[in-house]
Amino acid sequence: MALTKVIGSGLGAIPAISGANLTGLTDGQMPAGSVLQVVQTVLVGTATYSHSNTSGDISGMSADITPSSSSNKVLVMAMLCYHTTSDGCGNVIQLKRGSTNLGGANEGTTFNGFMGIINNHGQANDTGQIYTTNGQFLDSPSTTSSTTYKLTHAGVAGTTPLVVNQNEANTMGGISTLTLLEIAG
Repeated sequence: MALTKVIGSGLGAIPAISGANLTGLTDGQMPAGSVLQVVQTVLVGTATYSHSNTSGDISGMSADITPSSSSNKVLVMAMLCYHTTSDGCGNVIQLKRGSTNLGGANEGTTFNGFMGIINNHGQANDTGQIYTTNGQFLDSPSTTSSTTYKLTHAGVAGTTPLVVNQNEANTMGGISTLTLLEIAG
Protein backbone atom coordinates (compact mmCIF):
# COMPACT_ATOMS: atom_id res chain seq x y z
CA MET A 1 0.00 0.00 0.00
CA ALA A 2 1.39 3.37 -0.95
CA LEU A 3 1.77 6.10 1.65
CA THR A 4 1.06 9.68 0.70
CA LYS A 5 2.67 12.62 2.43
CA VAL A 6 0.82 15.89 2.36
CA ILE A 7 3.08 18.90 2.44
CA GLY A 8 1.62 21.92 4.19
CA SER A 9 3.20 24.55 1.96
CA GLY A 10 0.85 26.00 -0.58
CA LEU A 11 -2.32 24.63 1.03
CA GLY A 12 -3.08 27.67 3.15
CA ALA A 13 -4.05 27.82 6.80
CA ILE A 14 -6.66 25.52 8.22
CA PRO A 15 -9.48 27.70 9.57
CA ALA A 16 -10.02 27.78 13.33
CA ILE A 17 -13.12 26.02 14.55
CA SER A 18 -15.48 28.37 16.32
CA GLY A 19 -18.07 27.34 18.87
CA ALA A 20 -20.58 29.31 16.79
CA ASN A 21 -20.07 26.78 13.99
CA LEU A 22 -20.76 23.80 16.23
CA THR A 23 -24.35 22.79 16.91
CA GLY A 24 -25.54 20.13 19.32
CA LEU A 25 -28.53 17.95 19.41
CA THR A 26 -31.50 19.27 21.35
CA ASP A 27 -33.29 17.01 23.84
CA GLY A 28 -36.04 16.53 21.25
CA GLN A 29 -33.54 15.25 18.67
CA MET A 30 -32.07 12.57 20.94
CA PRO A 31 -33.16 9.00 20.16
CA ALA A 32 -35.56 7.18 22.48
CA GLY A 33 -33.77 5.71 25.46
CA SER A 34 -31.13 8.46 25.67
CA VAL A 35 -30.34 9.91 29.09
CA LEU A 36 -31.11 13.63 28.91
CA GLN A 37 -30.31 14.73 32.46
CA VAL A 38 -29.31 13.31 35.82
CA VAL A 39 -30.22 14.70 39.25
CA GLN A 40 -28.92 13.20 42.48
CA THR A 41 -29.40 13.74 46.21
CA VAL A 42 -26.74 12.30 48.49
CA LEU A 43 -26.84 11.91 52.28
CA VAL A 44 -23.35 11.29 53.65
CA GLY A 45 -22.13 10.24 57.05
CA THR A 46 -24.27 10.68 60.09
CA ALA A 47 -27.02 12.85 58.61
CA THR A 48 -29.81 10.86 60.20
CA TYR A 49 -33.54 10.47 60.08
CA SER A 50 -35.36 8.65 62.83
CA HIS A 51 -39.02 7.82 62.51
CA SER A 52 -41.26 5.64 64.61
CA ASN A 53 -44.70 6.83 63.49
CA THR A 54 -46.74 5.15 60.80
CA SER A 55 -45.62 7.42 57.97
CA GLY A 56 -43.42 10.36 57.06
CA ASP A 57 -41.05 11.80 54.48
CA ILE A 58 -37.42 10.80 54.96
CA SER A 59 -35.55 14.07 55.44
CA GLY A 60 -33.02 14.76 52.72
CA MET A 61 -34.22 11.97 50.43
CA SER A 62 -36.03 13.99 47.79
CA ALA A 63 -35.02 15.41 44.41
CA ASP A 64 -36.65 17.62 41.78
CA ILE A 65 -36.45 17.14 38.01
CA THR A 66 -38.05 19.05 35.13
CA PRO A 67 -38.63 16.78 32.12
CA SER A 68 -38.08 18.42 28.72
CA SER A 69 -41.01 16.55 27.15
CA SER A 70 -44.21 15.08 28.58
CA SER A 71 -43.48 11.83 26.70
CA ASN A 72 -40.17 11.30 28.52
CA LYS A 73 -39.76 8.93 31.43
CA VAL A 74 -37.89 9.28 34.73
CA LEU A 75 -35.80 6.37 36.03
CA VAL A 76 -35.62 6.55 39.83
CA MET A 77 -32.81 4.68 41.59
CA ALA A 78 -32.38 4.75 45.34
CA MET A 79 -30.09 3.24 47.94
CA LEU A 80 -30.88 3.68 51.61
CA CYS A 81 -28.53 2.91 54.52
CA TYR A 82 -30.37 2.23 57.78
CA HIS A 83 -30.69 0.38 61.04
CA THR A 84 -33.61 -0.29 63.35
CA THR A 85 -33.65 0.12 67.11
CA SER A 86 -35.94 -2.78 67.97
CA ASP A 87 -36.83 -6.17 66.55
CA GLY A 88 -39.94 -6.77 64.53
CA CYS A 89 -41.04 -6.43 60.95
CA GLY A 90 -42.56 -3.05 60.41
CA ASN A 91 -40.77 -0.70 58.02
CA VAL A 92 -41.62 -0.04 54.39
CA ILE A 93 -39.91 2.50 52.15
CA GLN A 94 -42.23 4.06 49.60
CA LEU A 95 -41.48 6.17 46.53
CA LYS A 96 -43.72 9.14 45.86
CA ARG A 97 -44.04 11.58 42.99
CA GLY A 98 -45.43 14.59 44.81
CA SER A 99 -48.14 13.03 46.97
CA THR A 100 -48.75 10.04 44.65
CA ASN A 101 -47.44 6.72 45.97
CA LEU A 102 -45.72 4.98 43.05
CA GLY A 103 -45.40 1.69 44.93
CA GLY A 104 -49.15 1.08 45.05
CA ALA A 105 -52.01 2.15 47.24
CA ASN A 106 -52.10 1.65 51.00
CA GLU A 107 -54.81 -0.69 52.18
CA GLY A 108 -55.34 -0.75 55.92
CA THR A 109 -52.11 -1.96 57.49
CA THR A 110 -50.77 -3.42 54.24
CA PHE A 111 -48.29 -1.19 52.41
CA ASN A 112 -46.93 -1.79 48.93
CA GLY A 113 -43.35 -0.64 49.22
CA PHE A 114 -40.91 0.64 46.64
CA MET A 115 -38.08 -1.09 48.48
CA GLY A 116 -40.24 -3.76 50.07
CA ILE A 117 -40.65 -4.48 53.74
CA ILE A 118 -37.42 -4.09 55.66
CA ASN A 119 -37.07 -7.19 57.81
CA ASN A 120 -35.91 -6.02 61.21
CA HIS A 121 -35.68 -9.35 63.06
CA GLY A 122 -32.46 -9.65 65.02
CA GLN A 123 -31.11 -6.29 63.91
CA ALA A 124 -31.70 -4.44 67.16
CA ASN A 125 -28.69 -6.06 68.83
CA ASP A 126 -26.34 -5.47 65.88
CA THR A 127 -25.24 -2.06 67.13
CA GLY A 128 -22.29 -1.80 64.73
CA GLN A 129 -24.20 -2.69 61.58
CA ILE A 130 -25.63 -0.51 58.83
CA TYR A 131 -27.94 -2.28 56.39
CA THR A 132 -28.81 -1.23 52.84
CA THR A 133 -31.84 -1.57 50.65
CA ASN A 134 -32.16 -0.59 46.98
CA GLY A 135 -34.96 0.11 44.55
CA GLN A 136 -35.57 1.20 40.95
CA PHE A 137 -38.72 2.46 39.27
CA LEU A 138 -39.36 3.73 35.71
CA ASP A 139 -42.02 6.45 35.93
CA SER A 140 -44.03 8.26 33.25
CA PRO A 141 -44.79 11.62 34.88
CA SER A 142 -46.43 13.04 31.67
CA THR A 143 -45.39 16.61 32.45
CA THR A 144 -42.81 19.29 31.69
CA SER A 145 -43.23 20.89 35.12
CA SER A 146 -40.79 20.55 37.98
CA THR A 147 -41.53 17.20 39.64
CA THR A 148 -40.49 16.08 43.12
CA TYR A 149 -39.66 12.46 43.90
CA LYS A 150 -39.15 11.44 47.51
CA LEU A 151 -38.71 8.45 49.76
CA THR A 152 -41.15 8.05 52.62
CA HIS A 153 -41.27 5.69 55.55
CA ALA A 154 -44.36 3.77 56.56
CA GLY A 155 -44.83 1.39 59.45
CA VAL A 156 -46.74 -1.85 58.90
CA ALA A 157 -46.64 -3.64 62.24
CA GLY A 158 -46.30 -1.42 65.29
CA THR A 159 -43.90 1.49 65.46
CA THR A 160 -40.50 -0.08 64.88
CA PRO A 161 -38.13 2.89 64.56
CA LEU A 162 -36.06 3.35 61.41
CA VAL A 163 -32.81 5.31 61.53
CA VAL A 164 -31.21 6.35 58.23
CA ASN A 165 -27.46 6.72 57.66
CA GLN A 166 -26.30 5.79 61.12
CA ASN A 167 -25.71 2.60 63.07
CA GLU A 168 -27.35 2.04 66.43
CA ALA A 169 -24.13 2.74 68.34
CA ASN A 170 -23.85 6.11 66.52
CA THR A 171 -20.26 5.24 65.62
CA MET A 172 -20.48 5.17 61.83
CA GLY A 173 -22.55 6.61 59.06
CA GLY A 174 -23.51 5.52 55.56
CA ILE A 175 -24.20 7.06 52.18
CA SER A 176 -27.79 7.10 50.94
CA THR A 177 -28.66 8.28 47.43
CA LEU A 178 -31.69 9.18 45.35
CA THR A 179 -30.91 9.48 41.61
CA LEU A 180 -33.27 10.63 38.85
CA LEU A 181 -32.52 10.10 35.15
CA GLU A 182 -34.67 11.67 32.46
CA ILE A 183 -35.01 9.18 29.61
CA ALA A 184 -36.08 10.28 26.11
CA GLY A 185 -39.46 8.75 25.20
